[in-house]
Amino acid sequence: MGILLAAFGMLIISTDSLITRAADVSGWTVVFWFGVFVAPATYAYLVLRPGPKPAEIVRAGRWPLFWSAVFQLGSSTAFIMAIKNTAIANVVVIIAAAPVFAAIASRVLIGERTGRRVWIAIAISIVGIVVVMSDSFGGGHLTGDLLALTAIICWSLNLTIWRRHPELDRSAAIGLAGVFMALVAAVPAVILGHSASTYLLLFIMGAIAGPTGRVMLATSTRYLPAAEVSLFTPIETIAAICWGWLAFGEAPAVTIYIGGLIILGGVTYGTAFRSSEPDAIAVA
Repeated sequence: MGILLAAFGMLIISTDSLITRAADVSGWTVVFWFGVFVAPATYAYLVLRPGPKPAEIVRAGRWPLFWSAVFQLGSSTAFIMAIKNTAIANVVVIIAAAPVFAAIASRVLIGERTGRRVWIAIAISIVGIVVVMSDSFGGGHLTGDLLALTAIICWSLNLTIWRRHPELDRSAAIGLAGVFMALVAAVPAVILGHSASTYLLLFIMGAIAGPTGRVMLATSTRYLPAAEVSLFTPIETIAAICWGWLAFGEAPAVTIYIGGLIILGGVTYGTAFRSSEPDAIAVA
């Protein structure tokens, strides 16, 4: 179940890059409308489904819920701004190194240990990130690449919170993050005056694809360690590169191929035959 949730969640989330680039508005405008749409969509879901209602969920979640929403705010905002500042391939290939940061975060914060194989994979992935970013130094795209790194750091920290608090309501955290996104982006965003097609794209991203993919991914952490969930990021990487190539003609540079292969090689090495090594230990 956890594997299916993580895989399909990543596939759905991969459409974020397509919609963000297709929407002919600023990154802050995308952030604002994503928050505006995702918050009521998740609130309606919480109200209509059986079980605790929003007020009860917030009281029960307290600080873990707040920090989960803050890190979701950071990851989603940084990702959207990265897509607007560099090539889609750059962003999603860097994000493929998420297992590096998830393993470190879960080890430091909640004591999920990683074996030697995973640490070697981390070192390999870092080399891949440097290769991907090599063309950006002095080329005007470094800001976008650094934003992509910020996105996966925040995302990994959020995965760790979800892993540490399996009782935390994932939908509520995503909805609260939407409120934070709308508030943070309200001033720099251009809210009105866009085409109907732009609003439709933002609605699909914020009210349908965004919350669906994120809830599926968040729920998978109830079944899998944070580092294992992050290993599904190559699904988003491959799918998003295909979207960028097919929709916008963004053929990846040679360094993207090289860096991507290095990162995927590191991730594969870190996960192949992992059942024979004590790479992950249950949360203390």
